[in-house]
Amino acid sequence: MPYKAPMKLVTCPFNKCHIFSQDRLQPHIIKCERKYPNHFICPFYNLHRFMDEKDYKEHVLQCDKKKLIEPWLYTKVTRNPVQLDIPDNFHHTGNWED
Repeated sequence: MPYKAPMKLVTCPFNKCHIFSQDRLQPHIIKCERKYPNHFICPFYNLHRFMDEKDYKEHVLQCDKKKLIEPWLYTKVTRNPVQLDIPDNFHHTGNWED
């Protein structure tokens, strides 16, 4: 019999008594949110739901999914300086003022 890894259990954001496997989170939220119409949805990941406004505001500041929406804020861009090859025998003879 093949080994089955234990499933990660998660808690419903609406009712803490609802505990189920993580793969059932999305279908459960769709069903359960009808009973709790006054909730807050994370702007970065729609499975993050909150009943309390304070928890919601704290979450938005720290949401790990924010990196997916605003990657330019979280990636470090390194630029190499441009190397120009100027010949040794190059002499500027033109007059730029004319």
